[in-house]
Amino acid sequence: SFKKEKGDVKVDMDKNMEYYSHAIESNPYDSDAYIHRGLLKIQNDDKDGAMKDFDRAIGLHPDNALAYNNRGLLKSKMNDFNSAMQDYEQAIKLSPDFALAYYNRGILRKTIGDIDGAMKDYDKSIELDPNSADAYCERANIKAVMGDTNGAMNDYDMAIKADSHHALTYCNRGKLKKELGDNKGAMKEVTLVIRIST
Repeated sequence: SFKKEKGDVKVDMDKNMEYYSHAIESNPYDSDAYIHRGLLKIQNDDKDGAMKDFDRAIGLHPDNALAYNNRGLLKSKMNDFNSAMQDYEQAIKLSPDFALAYYNRGILRKTIGDIDGAMKDYDKSIELDPNSADAYCERANIKAVMGDTNGAMNDYDMAIKADSHHALTYCNRGKLKKELGDNKGAMKEVTLVIRIST
């Protein structure tokens, strides 16, 4: 059954790719179609093709914050961190209320060791989008490492409140509970992960 589901996803992806490619053929100036097709190409591990689509979208509309954000995400995956940072900053400059761009820049800052910068970006992302389970979870992870156990637990709780199926949060909260000696609580988190994953 898993293989069938995987196959269905592949079929859907191929259909979406076909849809956006057709949209681009019909209107080569549709920057949104390039952005969407670029994301699909990332999922297909076609990084060069995705880069061309994001570059084209930005060439058509240099004020498109989403295109810069997505290109930054791709560059970050390719370990081109300096250029990725420039794209995230341009996305934020163009759209100062773009919560996802702050979140992605926070991930990048954490990756390169700028923990203070990452925390500021997660704070801003949550301020703009209080329902971002990902941002709460990432901020909690940093708080846990820094020894702010209460702060981490509060953020994990907020992440689950925002998305009760956020498996990574349950995993990380369980890990923290185990480190604190709460083995029973840790096992409960594992049970919840299994429940939402099946």
